[in-house]
Amino acid sequence: MRPFTICTALLFALPAAAQGPTLVAHYKLDEALGATTLAESSGQGAAATPFGSTRLGQPGAAAGTNTSAEFNLSGDGYATFPDGPNMTNLRNDLTVSAWIKPVSYGPLWPTRILSNDNSAWACGIMNGTSTASGLRFTTLGILDYDLIGVLPPLDTWTHLAFVMDANNDVTFYMNGVNVGMVTGTSQSNAPNSDWVIGGLRITATPHEFFDGNIDDLQVYSGSLTDEDIASLFASPGSTLGSGGATAYCHGDGTATACPCGNTSTTGGCANGTGDGATLSATGSASLSSDTLVLQGTGLIASQPGLYFQGNNAINAGSGVQFGDGLRCAGGGVIRLQVRFAGGAGASSTNISISVKGMAVPGDVKRYQLWYRDPITSTCGSQFNLSNGVEVTWSA
Repeated sequence: MRPFTICTALLFALPAAAQGPTLVAHYKLDEALGATTLAESSGQGAAATPFGSTRLGQPGAAAGTNTSAEFNLSGDGYATFPDGPNMTNLRNDLTVSAWIKPVSYGPLWPTRILSNDNSAWACGIMNGTSTASGLRFTTLGILDYDLIGVLPPLDTWTHLAFVMDANNDVTFYMNGVNVGMVTGTSQSNAPNSDWVIGGLRITATPHEFFDGNIDDLQVYSGSLTDEDIASLFASPGSTLGSGGATAYCHGDGTATACPCGNTSTTGGCANGTGDGATLSATGSASLSSDTLVLQGTGLIASQPGLYFQGNNAINAGSGVQFGDGLRCAGGGVIRLQVRFAGGAGASSTNISISVKGMAVPGDVKRYQLWYRDPITSTCGSQFNLSNGVEVTWSA
């Protein structure tokens, strides 16, 4: 590619395209028995660590979800992952989706699927032997949203979803069906600890550990619709709002080493913000619907960035050092669009990616965001890159 030069006199910031819900955390829980980490598949979060009697590699909910993780109540099985930019601002307007197979409803207190460690919010099941059995979503220290009388069966795979909308109301779903809504008055408090899969709290009691299997845990920034939830249930293992995109080539040490040791916890190599820029996709990579939008976050405010397309994942997807970051996409490069980051360090495309990129059904394309960092450049190159994303286009 030619050196990164943008003539700002010829460019101006356009209104950002409207964004739908974005997948910000995805734990497929597909790891083999004995694994010590649980991969995060959206590319926006960190891996989780299993503890206690957690058993991996167990039969999953369906062919599309592969294997699951078993969390045992008596053995204190759970997993944790650190709070980060993908989760820390989720105070409302969020969605949690998971397949569960409880073997018991636990003792007198609820059992939880996902929570921040005794802060922010949590979701799970109320004790099935009590008079108030059902589904529960909690904003810790504020409100228990209890949907009484709706309880998933034991020893059976059930799909659950919890949607806390922008009005702070929570809608509950079981097997793709809207089963009720509980109103609220305020958003949750901010998280102040790690997130817990299969429990409510680690440092205090009761722990409210889940007793059974959890599979394909997904968290979205944004409120999924009835149709979205029904689609997740109908196609186990599928995701929404990811544009059919797979993130790769991160700056967290899993790919080629960042140029000056500027590793990150998310996205590409660390920039002047202290972390990496994350490239994600929303909409559909379908030529007929043509709704794919590329979005960059963690950018340098008010600075331009170039969204570009390549045919290849460079260095088998690990990338090569380039500027302050890693070049991950290349071969037949097409410059898609230059966009300026707003004050929050985010930008997005507002053109037809399929038209500009001349995509045809079956094409596998790689995308990346090349952006300016002229003042706070970590390695002195004054530019950096996001992670890459891979998209397969359909008709």
